[in-house]
Order: sequence, then C-alpha cells, then structure tokens
Amino acid sequence: MEEVKHLFRPATVLFRARGLHKKIIIPPIERYIRSKCCSDIRHMTNFTTDFLSQVADRLTAIRRALADHMHSCRVPNYKVVSAYSLLGLREEGMEALLGALWDKDLVHLNTVGYAIMVESLMDYMVEETSTFCNKPKVKEQRQEVVRSA
Repeated sequence: MEEVKHLFRPATVLFRARGLHKKIIIPPIERYIRSKCCSDIRHMTNFTTDFLSQVADRLTAIRRALADHMHSCRVPNYKVVSAYSLLGLREEGMEALLGALWDKDLVHLNTVGYAIMVESLMDYMVEETSTFCNKPKVKEQRQEVVRSA
C-alpha cells in the first residue's frame, strides 16, 4: 500500500501541525457500491457478485496502511475510521442497508446517510482521548495548553 502512503504524505505535515488536537481520518468511500455506474460493459469490469466484499477488503487494507503511515510519522492523537462504520454498517446485512442510505445517483449518500455520519463523527469528537492512537503524554498536553494560551 505504498500508494496510500505516497498520497497522504503531504497531508501528514498538516496532521502533525495540529499538535495534540484530535484527528479523525476517514479514507475514501466506494462510490458505486450497489451497482455498476452504467450499462457500458467496458466500465467497472470487476463488478461481480462478491464486489462488496472485495471493496470491504480493499478499504480495510487502505485503513491499515493509513494508520501505519500516521503512526510511523508520529502523528499524535489520531484515529482512522471507516466511513461504513460511521454509518453503522457491518459486513453482514450491509447490502440491505445500503439502499436506505445512498441517493438515487448511486454515488452520494442521501440526507439520512449524511446525518448518521455527522452524528457518529460528533460522538468520536467527544470520545475519550484514550481510544486514539499515539496518545499525548500529560507533559505534552500541558505544553500544548500553555502554547494555546
């Protein structure tokens, strides 16, 4: 997953610059997960009956690579989360819920989907810092407070 590290390398500077503030990183979400983009047989040639599980596996690998990259770059106080978990979706039963959360264009979430995602993000923001990676030490927290004042 070197391409993930390469793509996120410029953003790493921004994440580190935010110091001890919480950082929630959400990798991309697959756009056409429920069906193909169109009827052209040359498009989305990898769309098969197990497409959803293939996408889930690939996104898991991307999340892991991103978390590894953030850790190796010593970005403090971050969490890499799945957009699907923000929506409350799990592999089992995901197919049925997708229709309720995606808009008719098959690319974007509908208002219900976005509302659920925002609510979940708010929950992460008030969550105890101890669940985040590269947690700041007490001394670093004090220094950050002094710098902010």
